[in-house]
Amino acid sequence: MRNERGIALVFVLFLLTTVSALAVSLTFLANSETYASGNYRLATQARYAAESGAQKAADFLLDPTQYVPGTAAETIAGIDTSKSPVEFNGKPVILSASATQASNYPDVTTQNKFNAAAKGFLTAGSTQISFGAYAKLLREETFSDAYTAAVTTVQTWEITADGLIQGVHPATVEITTQIETLKVPAFQYAAFAANPNCDALEFDGSTTTNSYNTPPIGTSPSMLGHGGDVGTNGNMTLKGGAVQVNGNLSTPREGVGNCVNGNNGSGITALQGAETDIKGGSIVRLPKPITLPTPAPAAVSPQGGIKNSDIKSTICSSLGLVEGTNCHYTSGGGSVADTVQIWNTSGTPLSLPEVSLTSKTTFILTASNVSGVSNEYDFNSLALTGQASIAVSTPSPSDRVIVRVGGTDNTGSPVTNAISFDGGSVSAPLCASCSPFDASLMQFVYAGSGNITFAGNPASSATFYAPNAAATLNGDDNFYGALVSNTIKVTGNANIFYDQQLAGTGWTHGVPMMTAFSWKNANN
Repeated sequence: MRNERGIALVFVLFLLTTVSALAVSLTFLANSETYASGNYRLATQARYAAESGAQKAADFLLDPTQYVPGTAAETIAGIDTSKSPVEFNGKPVILSASATQASNYPDVTTQNKFNAAAKGFLTAGSTQISFGAYAKLLREETFSDAYTAAVTTVQTWEITADGLIQGVHPATVEITTQIETLKVPAFQYAAFAANPNCDALEFDGSTTTNSYNTPPIGTSPSMLGHGGDVGTNGNMTLKGGAVQVNGNLSTPREGVGNCVNGNNGSGITALQGAETDIKGGSIVRLPKPITLPTPAPAAVSPQGGIKNSDIKSTICSSLGLVEGTNCHYTSGGGSVADTVQIWNTSGTPLSLPEVSLTSKTTFILTASNVSGVSNEYDFNSLALTGQASIAVSTPSPSDRVIVRVGGTDNTGSPVTNAISFDGGSVSAPLCASCSPFDASLMQFVYAGSGNITFAGNPASSATFYAPNAAATLNGDDNFYGALVSNTIKVTGNANIFYDQQLAGTGWTHGVPMMTAFSWKNANN
């Protein structure tokens, strides 16, 4: 027993050592957790700063008051848009507000503006976080906008942004995103209403939408049972028991049920009516409202208005034209329609007065394939009732006519009905190789807020772009093509049939979208 003296002290010392080691480990672990939590906090703050830089860069590139793509400075010699990334003087086009990336952009003013806009500082408590971004141009395409005829440029930018915290515990986070604006078909809906409120689209009675492929000459179109898409920035209301939409309904609104205006739009539903009436598709939510540009107004003709009594041998002079030079009248003798054929001989639109006809008369607008000759005809207003009609004469399906309507009288004062086809119609084209159901041959454009009306039972093939107007279709009218207006009301047995080839015959810019996003901790 004498040899075991002091063994308790040894055990105590051993336990103290063990406990001390555990205490040191726990302290180290606690400090590690503290450091990890601190690093996560710093990385999160740096990421938020980097996202701020990317947002600042995107705001600059998408703000037309700061940046206009496709300017003369951008399209100077040295720009190569056939490559991706787009190159300037053999190197990628870059706008930079980052100290880590040099700029390479043809316009110094734009570069300086971007440099000022896409960098800055954020403050989190006592921590100051800097950010800076640069944008690389991946794609650029220029085309003529089908709505406005203006030269339009769409681009895809890759934006890279850094958030940086300096000090004893530095943190750097890099994010990369892409902002893409696509070229999209100008007429991709059978009917689109730009109004953001209730009843922007209203279908009542036995209304149907559908789509077709332009048929061969001499045959009628076969409906596809889908593709009769409709869209609106507001609400679609369905009434009656026989409405049938053979396609999708696209809108930034949500929900099905009663629609109520006001309250900042919170009561505006996507659809008021039976969702089962959307037969050939579904409700598709748009990421944001579609902004439709107001087209240029038609030039005002000082000539007096044309009525039935003016349809005679002197009609060309009444229109302000010259018989045999840019106009020709043919009498139908009472058994067939009188015709007034008009053609342009200059590079500017041909200006025409108010035309209001109620009998068998056909106005023929000629499309030219001669370079430098305009195929645009400007009317003060256009009203065709009875058996009156308008038609296009064209050498081929690729030569088309634009009818721009001012919605005014000869003094420039607005009229209530800018375009009225109450029994009148767009008749078959004078073209050996054209289908009468080719809706691309004639496009009506109206900038004002007056009315566009279709009634009776004639069939018309055309496209209408009137983003501020109120369009109404009723009776047994069959409309082949595409209709874009502020509001659209369809009643009775009127139908809208979308010509599928319109998806490839005219273009406009789409809604900018973020198509990619990634981030990384640049400290690793």
